[in-house]
Amino acid sequence: PHEVLQFVTVREQELVMGADDLINVLLASLERVQAELQGETPSAKFLWTQREKGKYVPLDESHLSDWVKKELSRELTQRGVILNREVELRSSTGRGSGERLDIKVDAVTRDEYGEIDVCRVIIEVKGSWNRGLLTDLEGHVVERYLRENDCMHGIYLVGWFHCARRD
Repeated sequence: PHEVLQFVTVREQELVMGADDLINVLLASLERVQAELQGETPSAKFLWTQREKGKYVPLDESHLSDWVKKELSRELTQRGVILNREVELRSSTGRGSGERLDIKVDAVTRDEYGEIDVCRVIIEVKGSWNRGLLTDLEGHVVERYLRENDCMHGIYLVGWFHCARRD
């Protein structure tokens, strides 16, 4: 009873019953992470590197993905949500690596019959400078990652880097 009461009283510990719930939990966490970027102790500075003469450039998409995964893990790991970086979705048929996801999120769930299942969400991360920004949602996420896969849910996350001192 103590655990049930604690669960009911803490809003952040929403029960994940499926991928739709997992999406909602991730979006709520991303909103909190976004607020921290410009908050009292802003974390946006960790996503930029300083060049000469006080000019700044954003770190690359790989660093942005690492940072997002770290921030989400800090909040969601205790809730049984597992986040992984650069997960291979499909192996290569030739030389080199196969298709890799930016962030793969898994949560263990139980259906109405008590059977254990895993729900998944793929997060594709893009920087605002990416040339495929307006086309990769359909091209990468829908066509490459969600089609012919056991994961049917995704988030297209854009890091929007705007700064008066940007190089």
